[in-house]
Amino acid sequence: MYVDLQYKELSKYKIRVMLRSDKFTGKVGEYCTTYNALVRLTSQAEANEIRENSEIYKNLNFAIANAANDYLEDYGENVWHPNRKVPAFFGMKNEIAEELKGKNKSVVNAFNTKWLFTFLDNILKKESKTRKKLLNDIHLLVPNADENQIATAIGTIGETIICNHFNWRNIDEDGYDALDGWGKKYEIKTMSNETKTHYVAYNHKKKKDRYDYLVVFHYDLDRVSIIPREVINDYIDTISTTLRLNFNESILTTLGKQRQSARFQFIFEKYESKNFKR
Repeated sequence: MYVDLQYKELSKYKIRVMLRSDKFTGKVGEYCTTYNALVRLTSQAEANEIRENSEIYKNLNFAIANAANDYLEDYGENVWHPNRKVPAFFGMKNEIAEELKGKNKSVVNAFNTKWLFTFLDNILKKESKTRKKLLNDIHLLVPNADENQIATAIGTIGETIICNHFNWRNIDEDGYDALDGWGKKYEIKTMSNETKTHYVAYNHKKKKDRYDYLVVFHYDLDRVSIIPREVINDYIDTISTTLRLNFNESILTTLGKQRQSARFQFIFEKYESKNFKR
């Protein structure tokens, strides 16, 4: 087995970091190839099955390369290996290397491991047999689910809607749900009329200072607000520990004063994305 090591300067020290390993278990290194990632995410048998279907494997590699180029354009972060292409197999015999070279298969693309694993994991989930089968039955959820089950489904869908609209990366991290191209973190909370509550399901003790913006999305009304963390912290500390939104009542009283119960609604509208449409 071969491990590609390189000296990198971190802070004032120079340390050796693993760039790439051809092992299928243990540390993977900073960069990884498609096949190695597939083995680690599935199994060697499943990875071989995917690779042996040349059309699918070719399209998959095209999709990865295009996504990496788009990622560089959108986020300014290069996820390609510094050399872009790396040896397909380390330590191969000369005759095998020559044979692969003749087939233009002696080198393959390599990408940032974390990025590649996330990209492939999303594809594998979308293409799973269970999810494909679920497409035929998902309509059964709506008429039979209780309020909490519908709220959970809407929460998941809401995150996807918001991330797709703003071109954010939807990720599963402790304290936030999305990242933009500049590394800003977004915690997304979706409301709907289904749960019949005017309060955002937000736990400040668990989420405080773990995100940069709190995104509140009302699914039924198609309204979204992107509120800075500092504004939420100040509101919780000085006004209320709950975030109440009732769009059926006005912010101002008949006397022109701000309604006490609509104080968070005022903040919502101040930071509301007016151009949001879907």
